[in-house]
Amino acid sequence: MALTLDLKGKPWWVGAIIGALLGAAAVAACVYLFINPMKEEIAGLERNLQDLQAKVAEGQSAAAQLPKFQEEIAKLEKELQKLVQVLPSKRETYVIIKKIKSLADAGDFAFRSFIPGTSLVDKDFYYEWPISVQLEGTYHNLAIFFDRLRNFPRIINVGDLEMSAIQGHPSTTLATRFTILAYVYKEASEGGGQ
Repeated sequence: MALTLDLKGKPWWVGAIIGALLGAAAVAACVYLFINPMKEEIAGLERNLQDLQAKVAEGQSAAAQLPKFQEEIAKLEKELQKLVQVLPSKRETYVIIKKIKSLADAGDFAFRSFIPGTSLVDKDFYYEWPISVQLEGTYHNLAIFFDRLRNFPRIINVGDLEMSAIQGHPSTTLATRFTILAYVYKEASEGGGQ
């Protein structure tokens, strides 16, 4: 069945109205089928472009701050090196022996024993490491020894101090036994290391 339109004998404006209606229908169909989907796609692409531009601006801002961050990292690494000296992640027995021995020699002490503890005492974020030390010398030299020991860059404490007099030796009047508590940072090295 074919649709026929017979406009013979009708006024000219009827044909114009029918033509206008057909044209409007064709335009509406084009808008609905082609233009609206393109507008939505363009709007989506514009949103993606804005998001990408925001990310690029954020990246450029971060890149502009990179030297500042690198400087901050360098400062933090220097601070970390200082902290590692104060609270190292290893026992460093040789460093402590060397320091105690040099302090004993400088203080005119007889270095009798240095016995590191075999176990570590677990604390919050560190271990306590007891070291038993015995020295012989004078009371004055013992005071100088402890004064110099406090300048040791590593955190250490002295406890369980025992002193006894030595008779018959004019240069050695005091036998001293004490425990040094050295501290080892727990997080970096769970075993404590040597």
